[in-house]
Amino acid sequence: MSGPKVVRVVTREELEATCRRWLLLVGEAAADLLRSANRFGLASSALEAQVAARRATLEAMFRSEQWVDLQRDAAQAIEHFRFEGERLRSEAVAAEAAQRSRQRRTLDAARSIAASLAKAGQPVPVALTAAIEGAMTATGADLDAMQRTVEASIATLVQGQPKTQSSGQSDLAARLNAGGPIPAFAQWLEENAQSDPQAERLDGLLSELSTCATLVDITDLTARAISISAEPSADRRALLTDSLVLEAARRLRDERAIEAATAKAMQVRAELAALSSERGHACSIQLDAAITDRNVAKMRARITDGETLLEEGRRQVSAVARRRAVLGGLASLGYEVREGMEAAWAKEGRIVVRRPGTDDYGVEFAAPADASRMQARLVGSDRPSSPRNANRDKDQETIWCGQFDELRSVLADHGGHVEIERALPAGEQAVKTISLTSASPSAEVKITKPQTRALPRS
Repeated sequence: MSGPKVVRVVTREELEATCRRWLLLVGEAAADLLRSANRFGLASSALEAQVAARRATLEAMFRSEQWVDLQRDAAQAIEHFRFEGERLRSEAVAAEAAQRSRQRRTLDAARSIAASLAKAGQPVPVALTAAIEGAMTATGADLDAMQRTVEASIATLVQGQPKTQSSGQSDLAARLNAGGPIPAFAQWLEENAQSDPQAERLDGLLSELSTCATLVDITDLTARAISISAEPSADRRALLTDSLVLEAARRLRDERAIEAATAKAMQVRAELAALSSERGHACSIQLDAAITDRNVAKMRARITDGETLLEEGRRQVSAVARRRAVLGGLASLGYEVREGMEAAWAKEGRIVVRRPGTDDYGVEFAAPADASRMQARLVGSDRPSSPRNANRDKDQETIWCGQFDELRSVLADHGGHVEIERALPAGEQAVKTISLTSASPSAEVKITKPQTRALPRS
């Protein structure tokens, strides 16, 4: 296909910039994972080593210019880090929920035993009363001590039971009279405790809130939960629990939205820092303010602004790299490429280059501002030194086809590539006629080799 072509040029600089961005995103995901591990108390040297090793592998791929493989593996690494973060969060939520459940069940057991002792006319131990008052906030050794108090009170209750007893109480008394062991706290719960789905849901919601990356303060919700647990009426406790469950669920939805927006805002902020522009710096400041204010609407708006700036920056720099790579490649093939052509191409959207001694024909490259696609075609002079006809035009198109293949090889040698998206056979479309004397800017300095420039790190 030696007629007009529509091509996509990908430069080494673009590939390098894309991979730098992937490395940045991997770094953000890795940092988020390690922050989560520390927040949940699940950090370990093994996890840190795993994260460091994965990042080191990607850095090595970057140094060896494995651009395609790096992009694939970087995406997988980000997904892995996010999965690990969610796994750690689930572990933390489960542990927190188990703790809250243990507190609640201790309270319920203490309250039940105290009521039974009072009904049986037996004194309620001071320690059992303390367990009722403090179980919902107790942890560690204090909670263990309260459970031992409940176990001792179970023995006191069973040993002092009158002859008229329930079947469960009779079984306990028979075991004690026979020298059997006093039932342990867990066993008593298994045999006597009644599940409360709403209370368990509340425990789960509060546990999830306590693990949010936004470090939300749930002191008020926890205080209300403790207050509800002190209500003597089971019906009122249920009613108040329902209300608190709704409030906790709403708060969790809000915090999840803030958490997601904050994570995205931090990612965009990190990319803007690599952009090194005044507009990018200003947007970063606005992102900081929105993050501090925990304002989801503002964060989303600034994220959109930031992503627009980043995309504009990538397009602009990539366009420069593409035009420069093509002109440099043509210069290496002997085409007259002069200073000023790059700027003229960007301004006019098209450029025409010729080889010395071929005054009747040239090659036109046309592209939009971002040079995302280019049209490459042979053009002929409106005032040829020798008459032009269809056969001569076709021969020149065939020659250009071979030179275009050479151009592709030159760009490939410099780490880029050219994708042909559409091409017409030679002679199928008439060669475009233009004034070659005014097609290119004049200048004194000639570029004689491909020019390269590193894109800003992002």
